Amino acid sequence: MPEAPDDLKWNLSLRLALHGDNVPDQVRGRPVLSQSVLWTGDPEQGRRYLDHALSFGRPVGVTRRVLSFLALQTMADDEFPHGRRYYTKSGYFKSLDDCSIGQMVSAIESIPSPFTQVELAYLGGAAARVGPEETAFGDRSSPFVVNILANWSDDSEDSANVAWVRNLFGALRPAMTPGVYVNFMSGDEDDRVPEAYHQRWERLLGVKLHYDPENLFRRNQNIRPRNGSRSPQSRGLRNPPDCTAARETRVLSNGCLVIDGIRPKDKAIPARRYVSRGVPCRPDPFESRVGNWDASGPKSGGSATSCSGRRRSTQRKPGPLISQKE
Repeated sequence: MPEAPDDLKWNLSLRLALHGDNVPDQVRGRPVLSQSVLWTGDPEQGRRYLDHALSFGRPVGVTRRVLSFLALQTMADDEFPHGRRYYTKSGYFKSLDDCSIGQMVSAIESIPSPFTQVELAYLGGAAARVGPEETAFGDRSSPFVVNILANWSDDSEDSANVAWVRNLFGALRPAMTPGVYVNFMSGDEDDRVPEAYHQRWERLLGVKLHYDPENLFRRNQNIRPRNGSRSPQSRGLRNPPDCTAARETRVLSNGCLVIDGIRPKDKAIPARRYVSRGVPCRPDPFESRVGNWDASGPKSGGSATSCSGRRRSTQRKPGPLISQKE
């Protein structure tokens, strides 16, 4: 992989085999290794790399297809529907030794949900050629990232699924390189936020203190200003009668924003919405709501909601080749 072209992407997942049309009956529900190989360059040139990747092992099901870039960006949506419960822990490896591989394989035997998986991706390429001081992103030197992603439906199974992720992460942690990809972090990992940015942390603290000293933007993995933050109540804001303050993820016309509600002077950013008995009141007509929380936590069964904008391509060109096997 270190010598592979930038157009090649190879991901592996350890999981229980799905009940898909291309999965034989005898392996459904059993531990498997699923791999996705993506080629984004010239299709004819890419077939040689796909053939090589698919030559390893004895696959029981293989799917090969040409996808548009839009299809590629949305192909995993069905696996992660809104309303499910998710919990993740992640880290980097300089190398994968037999012990770490064995721990991951063994953990699949006790996986509590058929939708949960251990994702492994090989990094490098163009991302590794960016200098460490050029962006706020953390360490780029590790070639492997692992994401332990629990995915389940029933809140009665929260403890079992969270414990499974934490136990596997705890076993793998000693072999990991310090660092974490911030988008793979769960909401209980505030202590790891500095780890995500490494030596960029001090500079980010300075930016935060300059532009957001009161910590208005504080959802997800927050960078807290050193002088602390003032709550909305300390600035004289109050909830309306019979309403509970709500925190929401909103999509605005100018992009994606996560905000917990104080209307700044710029009216283009929506104010806090309030809910009473679960029914929104004082709605902002120009916002599109994609998540809803009351003061006690997430509603509709979701433990987290993420928001990502998509760019619309104006060029027509062949889509990437992608192959999957289990």
